Amino acid sequence: MPRIVSTWRVNQHTIKLEFIDKFLPDDVFVVPGMIEPTVLRHWLEKYGHPSYIVMDQAGDIKIDDLKIYSVPLRGLAFSFEKFEKLNQSELLSTPDTKFCFNFFVNENLNVNKYILIKLVEYFKFDCFDYVLNTDKKLCNVRSLLDQLSHLPNNELLKEFRHKILKPIALDTKHNKNYSPTGIPCILNQWTDNLDTMFDQSAVSLISEPHGDQTASIFTEKTMFAIMGLTFPIFVGGYGNADYLKQVGLDTFDDIIDHSYQFLPTLPERCFYAFKNNMHILSDLSLAKQLRRTHLDRLCKNRDLLYDQILIKHVYKVVDGWPDPLKSVIKPYFEFVQKVQVGKSMRLYDYID
Repeated sequence: MPRIVSTWRVNQHTIKLEFIDKFLPDDVFVVPGMIEPTVLRHWLEKYGHPSYIVMDQAGDIKIDDLKIYSVPLRGLAFSFEKFEKLNQSELLSTPDTKFCFNFFVNENLNVNKYILIKLVEYFKFDCFDYVLNTDKKLCNVRSLLDQLSHLPNNELLKEFRHKILKPIALDTKHNKNYSPTGIPCILNQWTDNLDTMFDQSAVSLISEPHGDQTASIFTEKTMFAIMGLTFPIFVGGYGNADYLKQVGLDTFDDIIDHSYQFLPTLPERCFYAFKNNMHILSDLSLAKQLRRTHLDRLCKNRDLLYDQILIKHVYKVVDGWPDPLKSVIKPYFEFVQKVQVGKSMRLYDYID
């Protein structure tokens, strides 16, 4: 029987990467979330090549001749189980729009979250709501500055670089039961007043991890945007909107300009996510009107979540994989789905 090796620290049926000497020829290596290609290459140099690599990411990460099998919505699909205890009939269905947009930044301040905050300040928006649960110290933006300096169009460099190194001016703002020393349950985050923040905003600015890669992952921020009946803008994400559309979810291309999503660099994807959508991000009357006009479409997206569209998509993807991999990974996913209730899916950040 092939074994599962993973970076994840919870699953009792999985051998942790750090506990093996090398990959066996029929091993399945599972990396929840995404990982830097350089880190993955380091692991392969140390442990050899497994038979299959499975990651929760959208897009292609090329490592030698190895094919990486991806299930980008797996974590999100399993997380949604926690929401099913919320009676769908009791969810808000007539939003009270008071803000053009919201954003939700918690835990580590990575580059794409940092640039989102700095762009909100740069464009001087005055009609938004947010949660900022993070240390506001300057993160490492060296790679960002390098990318800005090499852009053929220096608009971003001229307009934005002199602002990027200034301290964040926005105040830290918690949802009411946030604990800096604990990991809040995804459902508690929602019911502890995030539901109100999303209800009162027309647009959600979604900043997913690893925005500096040409691949994307989906977390609770995407699910909150759908649950809250908001229009999504993925600030820094690569291909997020396109992938959700392929799954069958509405990304409101007639309202939101998602052309930013395939630009080659992180600063371009972030900057033009704002600049191309100024109409709805800065005009509350328009934002209210568009949300009211398209409320049936926003509600349909949420209904699709309750109709298990994410889980169905995950297993449809897996059904197309080679039989040896499918026979191992489907029982593993089913096990993970059960033990994940009430837990938070995280990477085990092990590099030696």
